[in-house]
Amino acid sequence: MSEKPVYDRLSEKIFCGGSRLVPELFRMLADEKNAELMLARPGPVSDLAQKTGRSEKNLENSLKNLFRKGLIFKSRKPEGIKYRMCRDLIQLHDASIVWPEAITLEATKDKEFIPQ
Repeated sequence: MSEKPVYDRLSEKIFCGGSRLVPELFRMLADEKNAELMLARPGPVSDLAQKTGRSEKNLENSLKNLFRKGLIFKSRKPEGIKYRMCRDLIQLHDASIVWPEAITLEATKDKEFIPQ
C-alpha cells in the first residue's frame, strides 16, 4: 500500500483526515517540500535539517515563510527554539487569516472556496 499524499497526512495531523477541502487549503499555502518540512516537526532547526536532508540556512527561510503564513509556530524551550505545526483547524484558521497576502491567492477565486 502506498503512502498517503503529503497534504492528506497534514490534514490528519489536525484531526481532519478524510476531508476534501483541508488538503487543498494546505496545498494553497505550502509546496510539497515545505509540507514535508511541516510533517518533520516538532524540533529545532538542526533536527529538522537532519530529518529533511536540507541545510539549516535553507530551512530557516522556509520556516520563516511558514510561520508568516500561520502554518508553524515557534516554541521557546530551555534547549532553544523548536518549531511545531498548528494543532487543529481552528488554530490554522486563526493564524493563517492574518497573513497579509492570503486574500490574493489565485485559488480564492474558485467559487467552491468562497461562500455565496
